[in-house]
Amino acid sequence: MVKMKYLLVALLIGIVGILAAFLLFPSEEKKVKKRFTLLSEQLSKNSGENTFIMASKIKGISALFGENCNFTVSDYSLSGNYTREEISGIALRGRAHFSTLGLKFSDLKVSFPEKELVQVNLTARLAGKSVY
Repeated sequence: MVKMKYLLVALLIGIVGILAAFLLFPSEEKKVKKRFTLLSEQLSKNSGENTFIMASKIKGISALFGENCNFTVSDYSLSGNYTREEISGIALRGRAHFSTLGLKFSDLKVSFPEKELVQVNLTARLAGKSVY
Protein backbone atom coordinates (compact mmCIF):
# COMPACT_ATOMS: atom_id res chain seq x y z
CA MET A 1 0.00 0.00 0.00
CA VAL A 2 2.85 2.40 0.84
CA LYS A 3 4.55 1.69 -2.52
CA MET A 4 1.28 2.43 -4.31
CA LYS A 5 1.05 5.81 -2.55
CA TYR A 6 4.57 6.73 -3.63
CA LEU A 7 3.86 5.60 -7.17
CA LEU A 8 0.69 7.76 -7.33
CA VAL A 9 2.51 10.79 -5.91
CA ALA A 10 5.37 10.33 -8.40
CA LEU A 11 2.88 9.98 -11.27
CA LEU A 12 1.02 13.15 -10.23
CA ILE A 13 4.29 15.09 -9.94
CA GLY A 14 5.27 13.87 -13.40
CA ILE A 15 1.94 14.95 -14.93
CA VAL A 16 2.12 18.37 -13.27
CA GLY A 17 5.70 18.77 -14.52
CA ILE A 18 4.76 17.93 -18.10
CA LEU A 19 1.78 20.31 -18.03
CA ALA A 20 3.93 23.09 -16.59
CA ALA A 21 6.53 22.56 -19.32
CA PHE A 22 3.90 22.91 -22.06
CA LEU A 23 2.36 26.01 -20.48
CA LEU A 24 5.56 27.79 -19.45
CA PHE A 25 7.67 26.96 -22.52
CA PRO A 26 5.53 27.45 -25.64
CA SER A 27 6.71 26.23 -29.02
CA GLU A 28 8.41 28.57 -31.47
CA GLU A 29 5.28 28.56 -33.63
CA LYS A 30 3.15 29.71 -30.69
CA LYS A 31 5.65 32.49 -29.96
CA VAL A 32 5.36 33.75 -33.55
CA LYS A 33 1.55 33.63 -33.43
CA LYS A 34 1.61 35.54 -30.14
CA ARG A 35 3.62 38.31 -31.82
CA PHE A 36 0.93 38.65 -34.47
CA THR A 37 -1.70 38.91 -31.74
CA LEU A 38 0.36 41.66 -30.09
CA LEU A 39 0.81 43.40 -33.45
CA SER A 40 -2.95 43.40 -33.93
CA GLU A 41 -3.43 44.94 -30.48
CA GLN A 42 -0.71 47.57 -30.96
CA LEU A 43 -1.92 48.63 -34.41
CA SER A 44 -5.53 49.03 -33.31
CA LYS A 45 -6.78 52.53 -32.67
CA ASN A 46 -9.84 53.76 -30.79
CA SER A 47 -11.48 57.13 -31.25
CA GLY A 48 -10.10 59.71 -28.85
CA GLU A 49 -6.69 58.03 -28.50
CA ASN A 50 -4.24 60.51 -26.99
CA THR A 51 -0.64 61.16 -28.04
CA PHE A 52 0.89 59.14 -25.19
CA ILE A 53 -1.10 56.02 -26.03
CA MET A 54 -0.22 56.43 -29.71
CA ALA A 55 3.49 56.77 -28.93
CA SER A 56 3.38 53.72 -26.67
CA LYS A 57 1.69 51.65 -29.36
CA ILE A 58 4.15 52.74 -32.06
CA LYS A 59 7.05 51.81 -29.76
CA GLY A 60 5.34 48.46 -29.13
CA ILE A 61 5.02 47.84 -32.87
CA SER A 62 8.69 48.59 -33.39
CA ALA A 63 9.69 46.13 -30.65
CA LEU A 64 7.84 43.28 -32.38
CA PHE A 65 10.10 43.29 -35.43
CA GLY A 66 13.71 42.35 -36.00
CA GLU A 67 16.32 44.83 -37.22
CA ASN A 68 15.57 43.95 -40.85
CA CYS A 69 12.36 42.45 -42.21
CA ASN A 70 11.35 41.43 -45.70
CA PHE A 71 7.69 41.92 -46.61
CA THR A 72 5.97 40.65 -49.70
CA VAL A 73 2.49 42.12 -49.90
CA SER A 74 0.75 41.32 -53.16
CA ASP A 75 -1.13 44.15 -54.90
CA TYR A 76 0.53 46.89 -52.81
CA SER A 77 3.78 48.81 -52.99
CA LEU A 78 4.73 47.76 -49.46
CA SER A 79 6.96 44.87 -50.54
CA GLY A 80 10.66 45.05 -49.75
CA ASN A 81 13.22 45.12 -46.94
CA TYR A 82 12.47 47.43 -44.02
CA THR A 83 14.16 48.30 -40.75
CA ARG A 84 12.11 48.39 -37.56
CA GLU A 85 12.28 52.20 -37.60
CA GLU A 86 10.83 52.29 -41.12
CA ILE A 87 8.07 49.90 -40.05
CA SER A 88 7.10 52.06 -37.09
CA GLY A 89 7.09 55.14 -39.38
CA ILE A 90 4.79 53.39 -41.86
CA ALA A 91 2.50 52.34 -38.99
CA LEU A 92 2.43 55.90 -37.61
CA ARG A 93 1.57 57.42 -40.99
CA GLY A 94 -1.05 54.75 -41.65
CA ARG A 95 -2.75 55.16 -38.28
CA ALA A 96 -2.95 58.95 -38.78
CA HIS A 97 -5.53 58.50 -41.55
CA PHE A 98 -8.03 56.73 -39.28
CA SER A 99 -10.09 57.64 -36.23
CA THR A 100 -10.66 53.94 -35.49
CA LEU A 101 -8.65 51.04 -36.79
CA GLY A 102 -8.59 47.28 -36.30
CA LEU A 103 -6.38 44.53 -37.70
CA LYS A 104 -7.21 40.83 -37.62
CA PHE A 105 -4.95 37.98 -38.74
CA SER A 106 -6.19 34.58 -39.85
CA ASP A 107 -4.91 31.50 -41.67
CA LEU A 108 -1.43 31.82 -40.16
CA LYS A 109 0.97 29.25 -41.59
CA VAL A 110 4.32 29.44 -39.80
CA SER A 111 7.43 27.71 -41.12
CA PHE A 112 11.11 27.82 -40.25
CA PRO A 113 13.09 27.38 -43.51
CA GLU A 114 16.44 28.21 -41.89
CA LYS A 115 17.85 28.72 -38.44
CA GLU A 116 16.74 32.11 -37.04
CA LEU A 117 14.42 32.68 -40.04
CA VAL A 118 10.63 32.54 -39.92
CA GLN A 119 8.30 32.58 -42.88
CA VAL A 120 4.65 33.37 -42.23
CA ASN A 121 1.85 33.23 -44.79
CA LEU A 122 -1.37 34.77 -43.57
CA THR A 123 -4.56 36.61 -44.35
CA ALA A 124 -5.04 40.03 -42.77
CA ARG A 125 -8.16 42.14 -42.53
CA LEU A 126 -7.76 45.83 -41.84
CA ALA A 127 -10.89 47.81 -41.03
CA GLY A 128 -11.19 51.40 -39.94
CA LYS A 129 -13.01 54.68 -40.10
CA SER A 130 -11.26 57.37 -42.14
CA VAL A 131 -10.81 60.84 -40.69
CA TYR A 132 -11.37 62.41 -44.13
